[in-house]
Amino acid sequence: MVSSGNEKADGPLSGLRRAIGIRNADEKAMEERYEQWVQYAIRPDADLAQVPGYLAAAAEAAKLKPKRADEIKIETLRTFIAGLLDDNEISEEEDDWSNRVLGALGVDSTWVTTNLMPETVEVMTARANSGRLEAVDNPELITKGGEEVYLEVVAQKTKEVTVKEYQGGYAGVSYKISKNMRVNTGGTRGRMVPVGTQIVTEDVGILSITSTRVVFVGSKKTQEFLYTKLVGLQMFEEGLTLGVSNRQTSSSFQVDNPQLVAATIGAAARVDA
Repeated sequence: MVSSGNEKADGPLSGLRRAIGIRNADEKAMEERYEQWVQYAIRPDADLAQVPGYLAAAAEAAKLKPKRADEIKIETLRTFIAGLLDDNEISEEEDDWSNRVLGALGVDSTWVTTNLMPETVEVMTARANSGRLEAVDNPELITKGGEEVYLEVVAQKTKEVTVKEYQGGYAGVSYKISKNMRVNTGGTRGRMVPVGTQIVTEDVGILSITSTRVVFVGSKKTQEFLYTKLVGLQMFEEGLTLGVSNRQTSSSFQVDNPQLVAATIGAAARVDA
């Protein structure tokens, strides 16, 4: 942390002021000061209004390259986000705090998505776990009246098929007709035997999670899963399976970030119940 607990009035600001005031200050020391200020920004008691100016001053004194500055911010924000999500949920107050921290550090949502994609997905999943969903602007799905789309992802509709192989042998008579020739009569006898299963792709399309249903719009066909008929939601490593009461078989989809998709469906279904 930046503060030692002994600094007065403006706290950690005083130490940086003294450092910046030294002509030809050691650049490495100033880089360390920059890092300390980034770490200070994620403290609950931080005076965020002071952070941008002092970060700029420290970066200039350290002759800090943008790439190195980003590396420091990324490492610190990973720690910050991990702390926010220790209970797998995120409140509105925590969301507001994180937005103010990002603003003080001079980064926007595009920067965060580019540099912290796994953490961005975790935050979105935590919001869904907390029951907080935001509508997507300009969704692919054609919605019904009053319907909102919360998430759309590329999905592969899959199914499990049985793998079979032919097993059999020769059935017949072989007899010699000359010194170097034999004649075989009869034929082969066998059957196809199951030897296992494999997952195959049936269709590829967009899986949309809305305020009333899940919709898969594929290149071959469209499927709808109303929350009022949803009886099963199972997540596996690469996707999830949905079961509805008006369909005999469940439907499986391979998607990126299945935790986020499942959490969004769960939250939307709870609201619609």
